[in-house]
Amino acid sequence: VTSPVVMWLSALDRLLDELRDTGLLPDVSVVSCSGQQHGSVYWSEPGLAALAEPDASATGFATALPVDSCFAVADSPIWADSSTGAQCATIEAAFEGGASTVAKLTGSRAYERFTGPQVAAVASRRPEAWARTERISLVSSFGAALLTGHHQPMDSADASGTLLMNLASRQWCSTMLSCGGFPEDLRRKLGAEPVPAHAIVGTVSPFVSSRWGLPLSCAVAASSG
Repeated sequence: VTSPVVMWLSALDRLLDELRDTGLLPDVSVVSCSGQQHGSVYWSEPGLAALAEPDASATGFATALPVDSCFAVADSPIWADSSTGAQCATIEAAFEGGASTVAKLTGSRAYERFTGPQVAAVASRRPEAWARTERISLVSSFGAALLTGHHQPMDSADASGTLLMNLASRQWCSTMLSCGGFPEDLRRKLGAEPVPAHAIVGTVSPFVSSRWGLPLSCAVAASSG
């Protein structure tokens, strides 16, 4: 019910190595990612800063971003984790109308696999890890962050599977975040408001360009689940 962050880093390294070997990457103008829905990544404060001045021996993301120092949680909760029933019950009980009200706000009742209950579980079960968490990514926005070297917003399609986005406004739902079922500092750790999946959020980082040959002008889209 979890996936090691280092597995995703290593897999992206291998994929980009194979693409580099085709000789086609210098001609790529824009790139986007598709990441498994409901997986959450917990960056520590050092996190992405390691990509700005990577160790000279770094051969890819897996060696440039040591998991112990760059991530607060080494094994990310994914869609298969159904252990958050208590968190879901607390969230729904906070609203008059329960599950129906939650669904009207966010598009769904509280499901165990959704990122909101998963975050609430991490914060309550692993307070030390939560205190170390600087930013939360979904797997999709994690990919965009790796490619650009900067934290990126979640896209609105993938964010709708967090239980934290107001479905009508496509912005983080202040009513949900303040219901008492989530840690008080969650809003800050979510980062910017969600954006459309096709929104251009930056260009590839110097690390990505030098390691795999994508041009520095190559645009990166927000990506989705």
